[in-house]
Amino acid sequence: GSAFQDVRYPGASGVTMVWGLNNSGAIVGSYSDASGSHAFWRSATGQYNKIITPSTNFSVAYGINDQGDIVGDFSMGGAADGFLYRGGQIQVFDFGTSFTQLNDIGNNGLIVGNYGYEGFVLNPDTGERSNFTVNQYQTIARSVNSAGDLVGSFFAGGRTQSYVRHQ
Repeated sequence: GSAFQDVRYPGASGVTMVWGLNNSGAIVGSYSDASGSHAFWRSATGQYNKIITPSTNFSVAYGINDQGDIVGDFSMGGAADGFLYRGGQIQVFDFGTSFTQLNDIGNNGLIVGNYGYEGFVLNPDTGERSNFTVNQYQTIARSVNSAGDLVGSFFAGGRTQSYVRHQ
């Protein structure tokens, strides 16, 4: 059978949210305390780790791959930038809009997310980025698998709809 386990960042005074996990059981998310919301990752063995981003009051981690690469976003002064946490280092992504969000990273290293009204696929090693929309509507890329297939959502006709894009 299955069992549920409570996840609460040590010392969090507010909510702990979990947004992603990898195949070894490591998880990522955010927790809140008196100073704001902070990105974290928890190892498969249960060790909690705060992810230090340029923001001191808002960050969240959304995705983690099997190599332990983590993506998310942080906000300073109302603008949000995406981040890649790899090997203990933060790489910041700002695509020139007020909101750049990195939602997931596949085991192949590809990152998916959104900025402005477009979704994107990003290779962080080469910097190559492919932007797209679904039928010219506001588009969010949520998750990517090892084959490069995507799932996400778009807003059209007054409602949010979902898509899958196969490579």
